[in-house]
Amino acid sequence: MNKEYYYRCFNLIKKMEKDSISIMFSSPFFDINLINICSYKQDSNLFYFTGYLKSCLLFLVLKNNDLSSKIIFFIKEKDEKLINIFSKFNNFNKMISVVFYDLDKIKCCLPKFILDKNCVYYSYSNYLNNDLFFFQFFYEMSSIFKDKKKLPKKIVNLNVLMDDIRIIKSKYEQYIIRKSSYISSLAHLRAMKYCKIGIYEYDLENEILHEFYSHKCIFPAFKSIIASGYNGRELHYVNNNCLLKNNDMVIVDSGCNYKGYTSDISRTYPVNKIFNIYQRRVYNLVLNIFNECLLLLKPGNSFSIINKKVINLISVGLVDLKIIYLKLNDILNNKLYKNFYMHNIGHYIGIDVHDMFYKNENDINFEPDMIVTIEPGLYIPNSCENLFVSEKYRGINVRIEDTILITEQGHENLTSNVHKTIQDIENYMNS
Repeated sequence: MNKEYYYRCFNLIKKMEKDSISIMFSSPFFDINLINICSYKQDSNLFYFTGYLKSCLLFLVLKNNDLSSKIIFFIKEKDEKLINIFSKFNNFNKMISVVFYDLDKIKCCLPKFILDKNCVYYSYSNYLNNDLFFFQFFYEMSSIFKDKKKLPKKIVNLNVLMDDIRIIKSKYEQYIIRKSSYISSLAHLRAMKYCKIGIYEYDLENEILHEFYSHKCIFPAFKSIIASGYNGRELHYVNNNCLLKNNDMVIVDSGCNYKGYTSDISRTYPVNKIFNIYQRRVYNLVLNIFNECLLLLKPGNSFSIINKKVINLISVGLVDLKIIYLKLNDILNNKLYKNFYMHNIGHYIGIDVHDMFYKNENDINFEPDMIVTIEPGLYIPNSCENLFVSEKYRGINVRIEDTILITEQGHENLTSNVHKTIQDIENYMNS
């Protein structure tokens, strides 16, 4: 792991301008009496470079004009693991030095690292207090120093660099995400098996969490979506408090966080364990679209290319199944498919479920060692304004999603062992 973190830091240093500094704060720790959280979630960028899982840390990376570099920690409590990892950096590269300071020395020591720098790369936080502290500190420093030429010329969002760095997954990261995907797969199979009429959505969520915890995943990648019946049309439905009823379908969208890395799976199945004829038609349409997407998952393609294909296939399906009685050109030209397909076809995944912050992920060409999800869906409303929806299909909502590694040859589905075909799902649920 020492080399893993070295290469990550070295990658950042290569992308930084000369005479620049990158600044990352750890996430704050909240007292449970002040805010209800299930577990501490570290700042993603700081975790990527350090693996550190506690609060009270400031992490700096300096790149000097002579290309020498310095890694600096301001830390509240001495951490032997962190010291052990970073003390060996000099063995790999004599141009990189590592220094540790007490956290309470931030205000007196930080200015000397920031002054005379051309650029400050700042990792904007999900927590307002971190950003307020940094910019207040920067403002005070700017007021104190009379020689304004010493101040940095610009402050840049660190994610400008991080999107390119984190998008390619190392062999170690791939190993951890495989494990995360495996645990998520077991959880989905557990929920699928347990599903029955008369239980509640949260009962399926409990089964999923039980499987996560049994594999030492102390919190999920995101709040599980257990959306039965009409709830399935709400893309980020998280109430999970409705009764599972006969003839309803349930969308289960969940993934675990294993050692800081996430996975994401969606499956849809009938509460009564048997698809009716209309559910079968819609489900098979989405499954066929999913399989068509897989054919396009290879280096050189992009989400944008796949999404165009999906929009066309969904529109054709709406006509062929007579879900709406319109011509294909009318659906496409008037973008009526948006009433039935309201999200993108996939996203990048890693430390965060949506592992892309600055760039438009739709236009990035796939490369080997990227990890993505593919999630076609079809969501049929009870009614649409100025649009007649066939009564037979109303309220049927389907989404299928897997976590997938892009390879030199094409792709590898990391979550394919969770049943997807109608026959496999029915056989498994009724066995």
